[in-house]
Parts: sequence; C-alpha cells; structure tokens
Amino acid sequence: STGSSGINAEYGDFGGNFLEDEPQADPPRFVSWLKNVTAVKGSSIQLTVIAMGRQPFSISLLKVGKTDDRVLATASPSLYSNYLNLTYVIDVMREYHTGLYRAQLVSGSVVTGQSECYVELKET
Repeated sequence: STGSSGINAEYGDFGGNFLEDEPQADPPRFVSWLKNVTAVKGSSIQLTVIAMGRQPFSISLLKVGKTDDRVLATASPSLYSNYLNLTYVIDVMREYHTGLYRAQLVSGSVVTGQSECYVELKET
C-alpha cells in the first residue's frame, strides 16, 4: 500500500464574527502552531495549525526540501469567518514523509507568520 495524504480545512467564527462585531479586528495570526511528531512506520499522523484574524488571509502548508519547498495544501477561511483550522493527514507514514514542514500565514501577498515542525520516523 502506498501512503496517502489529505487535507481538512475547518472554518468558523471562533468567538464572534469580526465583520460585524469588531471592525478593527487584529491582523491574522496563529493561535495554534504545528507540533513536532514522531511516528511509527505505517501509522497515521495529523499536522494541524489554526489561525484567526482580519480577512483576507490564507494558510499554506509546505514540505521543506533541500532545493525547493513543495506546497501540500492551501486554504482560506470563508468570506464571513475570522477563523481557519488547517489539518493535513498522512494516512500511512513512510520514510519519505520525514522532514521539516512549514505553515505560512499569508495576508494579501505578504507572509505574516510561520510555524514549523519536524516529522520523524521511529523504528518499532
């Protein structure tokens, strides 16, 4: 079986709709960061990051490579939301999944925040 991966993006108002309640809402920021993971070969893992703040913003999850970074997923909150939960799932952990992962928070065309984690394979 080959490893498969997937993305789940969850949108919400996380304590109020800033478009109505807080016209001067804060710029987007991470409220939960990526965490390092040590996984057994064949197991399932999730990489989750949460951001909230003034629209527009998006989160991109990348696997950092030696010569270039590969975008794995990108998501933006719905129009009336100030909250975004991005979860990337690796269903079957393999050696090629190990390495550095980076979440980038982008507002307009500017990277306003980054979160990194390292995924490590543990021998059983």
